[in-house]
Amino acid sequence: VESMSKPAKQGYLLKRGEINKSWRVRWFALHEDKLRYFKSPEQDVAIGIIPLEQAVIRMSTDNNGKEFCFEIVTKQRVYQLVAKSHEDMIEWMQMLSVHTILKAENALIDQAEEMIAKVTSDKFARLTNSTHTNGNNDSDNNNIKQNGTEGKKPDQNHNRSSLSPGK
Repeated sequence: VESMSKPAKQGYLLKRGEINKSWRVRWFALHEDKLRYFKSPEQDVAIGIIPLEQAVIRMSTDNNGKEFCFEIVTKQRVYQLVAKSHEDMIEWMQMLSVHTILKAENALIDQAEEMIAKVTSDKFARLTNSTHTNGNNDSDNNNIKQNGTEGKKPDQNHNRSSLSPGK
């Protein structure tokens, strides 16, 4: 008999079998860095344990026809789970990710993907914008205005007296 403190989260989820790919209702209990599952909440001994310490929690990438499906990716296998609602799925995913040591890495990857998407869309916007300016580069025009050389030919920009011998 496993003796444990109160789980951080518990409840029913559908779990897809590893060998037999059918979906079964299981009772899940999250304790520290392990997600245990049982046939029912009355059971004392788990029928399976999912290690979370190096897991990645993500939306399901498999088009399995199940709504509210998410995955726990471990070194050993990919666990597919289905929650009863969108809110329940988000709550499970957040609670599970808190218990992984890869949480910081997952957050950094998400942040990097957002930054890449923004840079890509900004570059596209600038590229689209520059085709409408007929090739004029505003930064070059600003430099000319700041140097006071706007509209002058290059030989008019030099102070001729500075080139003559000193008195």
